[in-house]
Amino acid sequence: MPISLSTAGYLLSLATLALSLSGRPGITGDPPTWQYLAAGPLCVIAGFQLWKNGTTKRPAFFYCLFLLFASAALSLLASVALQLSFQSMASMAAFLGIAVSVSLSASSQTGWWRMAVSLVAIAGAGSLTALLTHSQQASAGPLQANFTNPDTFSLVPLLAFFPCLALAARSRAGGRVLFGSLAALLMGTVLMTASRAAALALGLGFFAFVATLLSSTSATQRQSARRLLVLPAVTLLILIFAGESLRLTDKFLRIGTKIEAANIKSRSDVARYGYRSFLRSPVIGSGIGCFHLIYQQDRPPLVAGEDYMNVAHNDFVQWFVETGVIGGCIWILLLASNLVTAWTSYRAPAAWAAGQVGSALAIVVFCALNFATPVPVCLLWIGATLGLTLGLKGQQEESEPEPSWRPKNFAWFLGLVALGAWSCHQSWQCWQVERLNRAITLSEKTLDWEKAVRLAQELASAQPADSKGDLQVARQARRAYLFSGKALWLRTEEQALLRALDASPRDLRTLMLVARHYEARFRDNLAQPFIKRAAELAPTNPHVRRAVVRHLIRTGQFAKAAEGLAATESVGVVVDDATLALLVSWLEIQQPSRGLDFVRKLEPTRSLQVGLAAAAQASKEGQHGPCARFLTDLAARFPDNLKVSFDLALARGQAGNSRRELKELERLRHAVQLGTEVEIERQVWQRWANLQQKAGKADLVAAELDEFLRTHPREFWARQMLAGMLSASGNKGAARAALAEGLRYDEDGSVRLRLGELCESQGLSGLALSYYEEASSMSATSKQTVTPRLEKLRTIVEEELDSAQSLTE
Repeated sequence: MPISLSTAGYLLSLATLALSLSGRPGITGDPPTWQYLAAGPLCVIAGFQLWKNGTTKRPAFFYCLFLLFASAALSLLASVALQLSFQSMASMAAFLGIAVSVSLSASSQTGWWRMAVSLVAIAGAGSLTALLTHSQQASAGPLQANFTNPDTFSLVPLLAFFPCLALAARSRAGGRVLFGSLAALLMGTVLMTASRAAALALGLGFFAFVATLLSSTSATQRQSARRLLVLPAVTLLILIFAGESLRLTDKFLRIGTKIEAANIKSRSDVARYGYRSFLRSPVIGSGIGCFHLIYQQDRPPLVAGEDYMNVAHNDFVQWFVETGVIGGCIWILLLASNLVTAWTSYRAPAAWAAGQVGSALAIVVFCALNFATPVPVCLLWIGATLGLTLGLKGQQEESEPEPSWRPKNFAWFLGLVALGAWSCHQSWQCWQVERLNRAITLSEKTLDWEKAVRLAQELASAQPADSKGDLQVARQARRAYLFSGKALWLRTEEQALLRALDASPRDLRTLMLVARHYEARFRDNLAQPFIKRAAELAPTNPHVRRAVVRHLIRTGQFAKAAEGLAATESVGVVVDDATLALLVSWLEIQQPSRGLDFVRKLEPTRSLQVGLAAAAQASKEGQHGPCARFLTDLAARFPDNLKVSFDLALARGQAGNSRRELKELERLRHAVQLGTEVEIERQVWQRWANLQQKAGKADLVAAELDEFLRTHPREFWARQMLAGMLSASGNKGAARAALAEGLRYDEDGSVRLRLGELCESQGLSGLALSYYEEASSMSATSKQTVTPRLEKLRTIVEEELDSAQSLTE
């Protein structure tokens, strides 16, 4: 029996939504291949359904869906990153296809009930899986499920919650219990994600649901609404009893405190300064999917603790910036008409209409406080929710016998089929890219860098408008250069980076990569225009600020570099300790005391970390003077810090004052607080023993190490050093005994391995063989090390036994 169009659309929609909750879709990354694949058939089947079964009388809501896609397509004309826009258009195609397909499958009460139950079941299964995964990980953080960001995952159970409530209010006793339990599961999942935007959307949407039911003419529905008012009280009790174990409570309590200043400022800045980005292309926008490339030029300086991701966290601003006044107004009109359509669905059951009213308001609240539409999977679920509302509107019409395959719907059919064909083409390209990426990964594992470069070049030619392919070429060419040292790969890397920049001229990452490429070759004059361009595109970005300061230091403009560092700190830009240490180290090397003065201005804890890292960087570059200055200053300010004292002793030794170094190590070795710092204690003893051994005081070292091992029996390095000195002095039995004392602490076979080597060097082949065999059975690493020796030793032992036997005979 052939499957009908309605059934095919229904099944494909469910399969697409089920696939959306598998894997790790990410936050704002590319749509996965399956979504490209699903978008094509969804649009084609929706086109056939519309041609055959769709009515010719459609609400404005229906036209808004298609106009929104048209505005996104129009924005391609002004897109600043065409490939990003194409990827977003693929998500929009899936969004449009599933919205139309769901609406046509749910245009009758039977179809709506079936579709709503299926959506709720899929979201419930996904939520249950996420909760089980969360409990198995025993994580104290918020629920992440399969998403890299728990806030974006929260939209899925949030949108499924309201149809579930509607089904519960409409069902009888058994069904009410089932759907009520599912609603509780979905609500719990939303709370576990610790998303405040989702929690607010849940609360406001719930009260809109109850208010809609209370306005119903059905006494039964009004009674159900009054019963549902108990739910907020139950939720409040859950929050009270959960206390600190529920991160959502803690996050709400943090609002208004210093720790939340970054989050509040980030969202308010988008609303306050987004108009500047909008005015850059106010009519058709700057290209769908390109908000972060436009807004980075207009955002104000960050505060300490704020991340520098340029995600909108406000979908209304995002639509205006990306698609201009046309797309922004259509987006608002779409959400408004969604709410109006749900409210005016008088012929549909009141509970179902109330559920869609709640969903409509939840979408508006969530999109105003968080980001949803950049996420491909969230777009799918929003499309399915809008389709349910359109299905309610279809139930308003009187059933009239009309001929099949209406000519008036042919234009809609043709457009959807063309869109489906384009999506299928995109899926083929996406599959090709994934195939080449897998081949590149395989080449990396086999260290075949030349083949990796060739495959990356094939990848870049497959998608010429995408800078990622050329960046892959540059990455593989760099590895090929490091492996072979051929200058050819440097030229290949440079050409690939420049092509990537041509494909995406506003991409900060590519600009920084080009600049670092030239800096690594000491061609700072060629790096300057790229750094300058990055500073024009994103003047407040921390990476760019650091690059500017680094360039000033490299070109000898130390005064400006110091001012740049100070300015970076004054505006609260988050500068990581490693980068700051690198910059102040360079500054100190070029102008003594300038870098040191900057470290002193930091708060104590950070001053200690940055100072130690700066000293290590100076030491790495062979600059012992700046290294000693950093450590001497730190030792004066942190006299009880063992790490500072040890590094200062090492610095004095590297500077040629080995007697002073040994004296400092002797003092540290007897420091009372050394026992609390295991790693520092190990380093101090190792360095002291090596220096004393080089000075010819092996007997002193042996005696001290023997005493040290009485209190630190697990320190294998000390046992190995002691055994080596005893063996060198001719005391072979004592050397074996020193190592054998550590057998009780041998967990990976390393002690047995060393004992076997010692016995083998002393000619005790049989004893060495037994130790090797024991070591090989304890760990894979020991087995890999020992295996080549075992056969040789077995042969030697067998020969020795044969010789002994022949002598006996």
